[in-house]
Amino acid sequence: MKPRILVMVGQPVRLTMVHWLLERAGWVVTTAVCGDTALAILACERFDAMLTDLETPSRHGLEVIRAVRALRPNLPIIAVASEATVHGQNCARAVAEAGGDAFLPKPVCASDLFFMLAKAQSCSPFCDERDATVLAAAS
Repeated sequence: MKPRILVMVGQPVRLTMVHWLLERAGWVVTTAVCGDTALAILACERFDAMLTDLETPSRHGLEVIRAVRALRPNLPIIAVASEATVHGQNCARAVAEAGGDAFLPKPVCASDLFFMLAKAQSCSPFCDERDATVLAAAS
């Protein structure tokens, strides 16, 4: 069975690109353009991972991560953002404090994203030396 991922990206063109990339990599992709839609989908469907942009309409990505974590405590959540800081705070730290598992800066390197998703599939711990390098680069 193919792994399932929920992708929340607020910009339709980027959402289409991410959908295509993940589908080619073997994921079944469900998309949402805002946090409210993502939470409604999560309330009735199961996923193996979630990829969320921190910059989305209706709800900030950190708020969505907190809500997702309450709804699905074990769902691996990877967040992306074009800025290294959000509300004056380091994104990697803010994502971790909100309950996210990993942060990748935009433009997202496909190999880093696939590495994080492979870890989600294997249910291995999210933090190792390579993660530390990726997270440090985002700081």
